[in-house]
Amino acid sequence: MKPDEIFSRRPHTVDSLTWKAIGPVICDLAAEVVTKRPETNLEHVRAAITRHVLYCYCHGLPLERGVLLDEYVIERHYMNFDGTVQTRKAHHSTMKLAARILNGSLPQRRPVHPDYEPEKPYSPAEIEKLLTWTTAARSSTKRDNRLLVFALAYGAALKTN
Repeated sequence: MKPDEIFSRRPHTVDSLTWKAIGPVICDLAAEVVTKRPETNLEHVRAAITRHVLYCYCHGLPLERGVLLDEYVIERHYMNFDGTVQTRKAHHSTMKLAARILNGSLPQRRPVHPDYEPEKPYSPAEIEKLLTWTTAARSSTKRDNRLLVFALAYGAALKTN
């Protein structure tokens, strides 16, 4: 969503004169967060940024990126937060995440797949031992469950090679 589209939807908690002063800053920051990390929810980010920028504006802080995203300013805001505990926690974590995204200090995610080569699945002796364990179950349900576990484990091991 573009900053202009975000700006056109003024939150009901901010009057129109204040929105004219702080709206462009909020819209630019929210749009940049969503652009840099598309899986973030725009409405949640915008709500947290709106509260924070409104706090800074009401306390006479300059609406500059360096001041708004300063960790000390964010912490000071949420120490004096006037909402419920759940709202405070949600907005605080969302604002901290947005600040890390915008400051470029968000840690990189580790790759899902390991960097090493997988070993061979199972030796013939291990397969024989597992099959013996599988068929040794007394009830048919237990035997079916064990067979399913064996098939999944053996199939997963084969798939990695």
